Amino acid sequence: MTDKNLRTLAREYSEGKLKKADYRRERDMLIEGILSGNITVEENNFRSLLDLSIPQHTIEKDPPEIILKENLEEQPDDHQLPGQNFYLLSTFTFIIFISICIVIYMLSQKELSEPESMTSDTELRMDLQALSHLIPETFIIEDFIQRFIRKNDWSDTSRQAFLENWLSLSPEERQTALELPISNQLTNKIYEQLIEQRALYQVGDKEDSMRKQRELVEFAEIIGIDDSRIRVQRTEDSGKNNPLPDTGISPKL
Repeated sequence: MTDKNLRTLAREYSEGKLKKADYRRERDMLIEGILSGNITVEENNFRSLLDLSIPQHTIEKDPPEIILKENLEEQPDDHQLPGQNFYLLSTFTFIIFISICIVIYMLSQKELSEPESMTSDTELRMDLQALSHLIPETFIIEDFIQRFIRKNDWSDTSRQAFLENWLSLSPEERQTALELPISNQLTNKIYEQLIEQRALYQVGDKEDSMRKQRELVEFAEIIGIDDSRIRVQRTEDSGKNNPLPDTGISPKL
């Protein structure tokens, strides 16, 4: 069995070092090993997405001020000022909101200024690191999936890059992602790709259509999506005209 990882295979295939048949064979062997447990996928050693720790520094404290009893009633207690807690909470919330808006704006500008083909799996991982201390874990994971959906690239290389990042998440993070509403959108997108391939089965290369259907089903299984619509089928079933549901999908790891 190959000792390469998915990223290495995808890179060698894109550089022309591997033929298409060799790439698919080694990729299938690697994925089967991951699913069967014979190959262990190493988790990343990055800081936790919610690690907000700040180095502790020793600060000298001034000696406590001695307040005479007769002056105690004359001095107002700053900690009891009306509305002070509300003001601090509002300020803190406003700062967080502005930070998130700035991050979203920077990401959108980056996507507009650079070709989507330049966004590699390494850049996605760097974005996760850079944002981990600014925004909540669920927002980072949701953005990671949303970027794949918006890119709308279902090639072998794009899917393998997504799986490489997906499998680098911890089991808890993957379970969190599958419980987010964005997972429903991903499931529906996979189903749409299956519908296209089922239609091409009637007018195009039947063998190629069946192969691509199997790859899409395998892609969903590795992610942990469990949906009765995601299956290989020679012709589209009678429910093809039904609208895609917005909710009700219960993916599991």
